[in-house]
Amino acid sequence: MWFKHRTYNKDTEEDTLWEMVVKISEVVAIDKVRSVISRKADVLISRLLETEQGLNDHHQDHEH
Repeated sequence: MWFKHRTYNKDTEEDTLWEMVVKISEVVAIDKVRSVISRKADVLISRLLETEQGLNDHHQDHEH
């Protein structure tokens, strides 16, 4: 009850604080997504290269 009363009294403050938190978390989330996408792209490229090398090695093994 006390908590509800307190938030009711500081309604505008709570709202601005919440908006700030939401904005900050949005920015952080966007940064995280960007870094994850770039990392995944790097991993994907390296895996593709590895599989290509693996296929090449496999073909070479058949030749020998």
